[in-house]
Amino acid sequence: MDARSTVLPKEELCFSITRVRLSGAGDDAARFAWLWTSLRRYQGRCIGRAGIDIIRRRALDQLVARGLVTTRIGVPEQDLSRGELRFELMPGRLREVRVVSETEGAHWKTALPLRTGDLLDLRAIEQAVEQFKRPPSQDAKIDIAPGEAPGESDLVITLQHGRRWRGVANADDSGVEATGRVQGGLDVSLDNPLGLNDLLSIGYSHDLATRNEERGTRGNSLSYSLPWGWWTFALAASSYRYHQRVDGFLQTFQSSGESSNAQLDIQRVLHRDGTSKTSAGVVIGRRRARSYLDGVEIGIQRRDTSSAEFYLTHRRYLGTMQLDMRLAHRRGTPWFNSQWTGYDPQIGFPTFRYGVTTLDISTALPFKLGPVPMAWESSLRAQTAGELLLGSEFVTIGGRYSVRGFDGEATLGAEKGAYWRNTLSFPVQQIGLTPYLGLDAGRIDGTSASGLRGRSLVGGAVGLRGGWFGASVDAFAGWAIHRPDGFGSAQPVYGARVIYQF
Repeated sequence: MDARSTVLPKEELCFSITRVRLSGAGDDAARFAWLWTSLRRYQGRCIGRAGIDIIRRRALDQLVARGLVTTRIGVPEQDLSRGELRFELMPGRLREVRVVSETEGAHWKTALPLRTGDLLDLRAIEQAVEQFKRPPSQDAKIDIAPGEAPGESDLVITLQHGRRWRGVANADDSGVEATGRVQGGLDVSLDNPLGLNDLLSIGYSHDLATRNEERGTRGNSLSYSLPWGWWTFALAASSYRYHQRVDGFLQTFQSSGESSNAQLDIQRVLHRDGTSKTSAGVVIGRRRARSYLDGVEIGIQRRDTSSAEFYLTHRRYLGTMQLDMRLAHRRGTPWFNSQWTGYDPQIGFPTFRYGVTTLDISTALPFKLGPVPMAWESSLRAQTAGELLLGSEFVTIGGRYSVRGFDGEATLGAEKGAYWRNTLSFPVQQIGLTPYLGLDAGRIDGTSASGLRGRSLVGGAVGLRGGWFGASVDAFAGWAIHRPDGFGSAQPVYGARVIYQF
């Protein structure tokens, strides 16, 4: 039955209805205003017994579609000859929450955005399951059980817990020659450190297979996230250091630098239904960077900046396809005693009072070509800005994380631009391997692009992914399809990444 339809059968015995009323909503009248608006569509119609039942069932379908699965609507005894049709709402409410857990686990109140007496909303239950499952070691199931009184229901939450901590070691050749091409890292995570469905992660990274006195990198990271019903709060901090030897005309110098970042991300779900979820959030960030030459700071390269980013995210399932979108606007701010100078056209310095708008769209579609299972993944990243930006705010193309087929030693970057990545994979489940093909393209624009030899790159890749006994491997070869004349990048490009989970 189409709940949006207003078509009713013609009946010999019908009554001319001039007014439709809805009672029983009580303190939640504002929340059911949409239902009242839907019922008003039938005013001015001649309606009989069958028509009334169709209207009631359509209203019930609408309630279920909005997640109000225990709310009912009925038709009380009445005299239709007066031209008034009355419906009575029987809201379904939460009586109590019961938790069944094999061990002492996370607190349900941080995950479930419902309290005793609230309207029982399936969307809130789905949100709770999602929040419970954020820690990978925790699984959750929520069942609806009848309460003692009519219209009341209980929620029975069943939690299962695995090992709370885990580690991930990784190594790849995504670095650059100047500071070490082979990089390694170790991340250790702890689930439910405070018993609030929260997550804590600590990471360390370092260059591998380099002579430390000549070049190297080192990084640290810390992140913590906490759910609270419809909200999610996340804190993250990281630091990075590098050093490299620079051969001059008469002597050798050591160039080095350090940077640190910290950010707070606050996100809230605005809407969710059976096939989509929309959220909004704000990210407050702080960045510090220093550069040195033989241990002496280069003052003009000092950076102390802060920013505020406002964003919207949307996820939608279209059959077997998953579509994700993120629209964000980030602005530089004077907070935390940050640098706050505008663009100086005489000197050409970039502004700290910038505004950057970004759009990210990604899709994942599994399908079959005859009997052969395949999967297509595509992602688009676009950015625009009106001012001369710091290099750290550029959109950059040329490398395994933007346009494949280039080694990352040389890149193209500017204030505006976009790149589009496409991967077609062919999972072979019998042997645990997934061959894939990649085709990427990118273009940059803006003030900083005016002096470049070209503005666009196109590249392709062929690779193989696999996983065995907690380890996963991704190896690939890439080629440039289009690049500006003189754009330096080894050809072909080879790369690999190994991850081991324990």
